[in-house]
This record gives sequence, C-alpha cells and structure tokens, in this order.
Amino acid sequence: VETQQWLFMFNYEAPTCNNQNGPTNQSVVSCELKARNANSDFLLLELSMEPPPDYNVLYAGWSKSTTPATSGICIHHPMGDIKKISFDEDNLVADVPFWRVVNWEDGTTEAGSSGAPIFDQNHKIVGQLNGGFSSCSQLNQSDYFGQFDVSWVGNGTSAGSLGVWLGPGGYDNDFLPGMDCTEKANDAAILSIVHPIEVFCSTNFAPKVLVKNEGTSTIESMVLSYSVDGGAAIDNEWEGSIPPAESGVVDLQIYQSEIGFHD
Repeated sequence: VETQQWLFMFNYEAPTCNNQNGPTNQSVVSCELKARNANSDFLLLELSMEPPPDYNVLYAGWSKSTTPATSGICIHHPMGDIKKISFDEDNLVADVPFWRVVNWEDGTTEAGSSGAPIFDQNHKIVGQLNGGFSSCSQLNQSDYFGQFDVSWVGNGTSAGSLGVWLGPGGYDNDFLPGMDCTEKANDAAILSIVHPIEVFCSTNFAPKVLVKNEGTSTIESMVLSYSVDGGAAIDNEWEGSIPPAESGVVDLQIYQSEIGFHD
C-alpha cells in the first residue's frame, strides 16, 4: 500500500450538520502501514508525525469486551462530508467477527463512512465500520462493525493483529481510557502490574509496572510509590524516556517478602 501521499485532516467539521466545507488547514501527510486483517476488516496506520498541540487532538480509548455495548455512537465522514455523528440507542448485536447495529435511532452512515469507529456507552471504541445497508434513503437498515476484540487477536502476527501494537510491555487489559492531550503537559498513569502476578516462587522480587504517558511532554523522570499489604510506602526514583501517548515498563526496587499471600 502506497501511503506516503495520504493526507489526514483534523477538525474537518462545522457548527451545524449542513453540508458545508470545513477547515482544511490542520493536516498531517504520510503514514506507515502497521497491520491489517480482512477477517474483522481493520487497518492500523502510524502517522509520520505527532499532530501539533494546537490541533487539540483527543486520543480515543478502546475496549475489547465481548459483551455487547448497550448503545453505540459512530463519528464518521459520510460521502467524504464534514464530520457527522449517528446514534444507536439499542444493544449492539454480536455477529462475529462483527458488531451489528440493527438500525440507527438518529443519523445514518453512507459510503465513505467505512473505517469509522463505533463507541460504546463508556465512550470507548469497540469496532470499526465494515459496511452495511444503511443510508439516507434507507434509515432502518443494519450496519456492521468489525469487533475490536477480534482485531486485537487477529492472526497473531505483527502484520495482522492490533494487540501486538496496542499492547506494549505485556499490557493486556480489557480497555484503555482515552487521553486528551490538551489538558496537561506532565501526566502519567500506571496501567497494570507486570511483575509479579499470580504465583511467584521467591521471597525477593523487583516489581515491574506498565506506565503510560498521558501528557504532552516526554517523561524523563518520576517518583513511583508502592506498598505491600498496606505497609509503609516505598518511593522509587526513576529516570528514562517515555514519549507522549506511549507506554513503558518501569522496574522498581527489590522487595524482601515472606512466603504467603500478599497484596
């Protein structure tokens, strides 16, 4: 796929739904293909550069839950038009590898909307539009969205699955919250404990945690604290580099424990 000349426009929208031209002065040119899979019909691209801060980008969160969402919202560009939004107020229907919107209560999709995300009731992406029969002239028809959880597993390779790219450092939680890069320059979140988990056969261990940079500046140092069994907090000074929107595994200092169950 030749992606060097692809153009990505941000905030191509208008204050009303009337078909009018939106601003085209916020854009990024070129991207790299990372993964794709026809089974759930997904395509993962990495932009050639991070969108500038004045684009006010919101990085959407996702969920790989297999429980049908109780509602759905699709943000899309029908027929290449300015940004539009459609609402499904009913449960999505599992039709593996797709989620099916039986019909839209408000709005619709059209050709050109393909690939658009559908958000669940918690505002997380659970799939991308594959196709369907809904249009302005057929408002009560179904649409089909490739399931995010199916895309996550894909075919298990880096070229055919989302999990390889969106689950760095062993991150395998069921969801990831969105991130508004306009809020804070310095912001971090511990996503999960990487080590130790479940049974660990040693009384000495160095905890590892997965940290995500949710700010707009590269994290170069921080202090992380942890405690065992509600005991005194243990502070850990860390230095390294975690760019914005990326995650990294952080090693904490060795803890001497006793045999048994601990929190």
